[in-house]
Amino acid sequence: MTGNKCKIEASIAEAVLNVEVANFTTKHYDPNIPTKHNPVLRYNAANNEEVPKLSIFVGLGGKSSGSKPYRTDLQERTLIHSYVLNTMVEVKPYIEQFKAIHWKNTHREPTPEESKQIFDKGGGFGFSSWFCNLARTDKEMKSELRKIARGFDHSVEAFNSYDVNGYRFQTHKYTTSRPNAKTINSGVVCQGDDGLHYYGRVEDIYELNYGFQKGLNPVVFKCHCSFRYEDPSQKPPRGYSNILGGLLRRYFPGIVDLPTGGCDVAWRWAHYSLAEDPLGRGTMADVVVGKFWRYFRRAEGKENACDDVLHQIARKRVTGMHYEARVQCVRDWHADRFVHMTKEDARDTLMQPWQYMQNPPQYVGNDERCFLAMVMWWTCDQYLKKHEEGKKKRAEMRGGSHIQGSIPISLHLQNEEVRTGVKPNVFAVLKKMKQRKTPDPETGSVWVNPQCETQCTSYVSKFKQKYGEEANPEAEDFDPEVAVLAGEGLKHGRLWFGDGCVDPAKVPSLRQIRRGRKSGQPEVEPRPRASDLAIERLRAEMAAKEQAAQEQRAQMEQQILEYQQQQTQMMQQMQQQQQMMQQQQAQMSWLMSQTVLSSPPGSLPAPPPDSMPWMPPPPTQTPGTPITVNNMNIIRSMNRGESSCAQPATCTCSSVQYANANVHSINLLIDYMSQGNDDEAGGSGGGQG
Repeated sequence: MTGNKCKIEASIAEAVLNVEVANFTTKHYDPNIPTKHNPVLRYNAANNEEVPKLSIFVGLGGKSSGSKPYRTDLQERTLIHSYVLNTMVEVKPYIEQFKAIHWKNTHREPTPEESKQIFDKGGGFGFSSWFCNLARTDKEMKSELRKIARGFDHSVEAFNSYDVNGYRFQTHKYTTSRPNAKTINSGVVCQGDDGLHYYGRVEDIYELNYGFQKGLNPVVFKCHCSFRYEDPSQKPPRGYSNILGGLLRRYFPGIVDLPTGGCDVAWRWAHYSLAEDPLGRGTMADVVVGKFWRYFRRAEGKENACDDVLHQIARKRVTGMHYEARVQCVRDWHADRFVHMTKEDARDTLMQPWQYMQNPPQYVGNDERCFLAMVMWWTCDQYLKKHEEGKKKRAEMRGGSHIQGSIPISLHLQNEEVRTGVKPNVFAVLKKMKQRKTPDPETGSVWVNPQCETQCTSYVSKFKQKYGEEANPEAEDFDPEVAVLAGEGLKHGRLWFGDGCVDPAKVPSLRQIRRGRKSGQPEVEPRPRASDLAIERLRAEMAAKEQAAQEQRAQMEQQILEYQQQQTQMMQQMQQQQQMMQQQQAQMSWLMSQTVLSSPPGSLPAPPPDSMPWMPPPPTQTPGTPITVNNMNIIRSMNRGESSCAQPATCTCSSVQYANANVHSINLLIDYMSQGNDDEAGGSGGGQG
């Protein structure tokens, strides 16, 4: 796709732009054209022209393995046939007609449990028998629907694998028999009437024979699903927060009308109360609450408290749902271009509106008007400002808030009790959830963030103030009053430490604690915010830097003082040297003044002993004795600095430094003595050279 080989970068950019435009416009192509959003199926798929026009045959595939005959019993056949009838859109009007005949109460509609009971046992034999008899007498019923009403044969074909909707499904038994298989697919998910997704594994695959042509028989999967919440020893596959999140997505109202006028996206849980249910079951909030309590049982006498907790969780889940939707849009857009992106990177990545529009969230569906309003909010300046503020707050935390994962603390305590068989200590579990397994490589701390350490230490401090210094919170029950004292009560309806693991009815208010409180009792501590902790951390860092600077300044001052002392000593030594030089100059001046040309050859007047203490005594010689080589050697040794000092204990003249300073004076003396020897030799008419 390189149009100009001299400008490869521009050609690549043009090619990428063409691919982006093509992928963006493929949604408007004909469904028969294979595109990125409508790829060619990898496995078998039936031809739509040959499939009967019934909803049960939509998306049929083909067999991918051999089959063996299997005969179903009466109970299994009844269960499969009832499932087929309930899932067919064409049978829905007949089911409503059957309910109207056998439901006698005209003041209300039957509940889901009552509707199921009417379907199974209405009229004595249930809907299946009534529908089969109706198919024999109703001439207006379609022939294909008559075959469905009569039911399928007891003998079915069982398969190990089957292709449906372009995917190959395999039974769990067949999957486990192939330990080194490269690809396996024995898991399924289906959406129930309550809007939740049920997960399970395929146990058997049956091809039913309703009397249609060969190859056009519907296929059903016999699945094994585990979805229990009553038994605490059975770990549920999904927690209550996930169930509530599924219901909030299932009944998302989209755009709602505001009481003050105008409309807006249902960004908050309060907007669910403004949207009416299309089926007349009240508001969307009522539907979500009603569906949620089908999976859990409220404690007797605490129904209102349970509803309050549910509303608090729902408020948080709705805002989190939209937050995760934008992050998932970013990840999906990059995944379509084979670019892996983690959640951490996706949170800080902002895209253009046309990029968001290519990957709408699943809960929005086909509501383009609602998704467009969401994208406009995600790309406006106000959201950008809010996004930057959120980044700063996350940076202030310096880590997560816990390591317990997505499950709530109450469920974690329940799982811990099931695992150990002993009721766990709440404070010990909370402390464990706020500590890392390995210390942080930068700070060396085991706490997840500084605020977690402050929470635990504040609780321990207040606990010991109340029960004594010997009290151990890890060996005692969790005290809600201590948690209130350590974190300034229930701010915004939440405890600062231990929220979610204590019954809200047992948490005292600040007014109850302060009423009649004495001066000796523990006081209520203000709850520090993340910004306050960050400021304290900065102050501590600045104090540490200031202390280090003071220590460095004191060290430098000490070094300067030592340097000044060394300089003083050097100045004293230099003054001593200068005095010695002055004495030497005075001695040399006296020596030169006492020396006369008429002195006998070889004679050298001796200076006073106290004037030149460093010079050795002159050699003893009689007057008129000429200077000898030995005398010259003595002077030359003086010139080389080898003279011996008469006062070695006090004089420093033996150093090379002083000897070098006297080189010029000694040379003058040698020249003078040499001149005297030459004169003597000339006067005697020759002599030794």
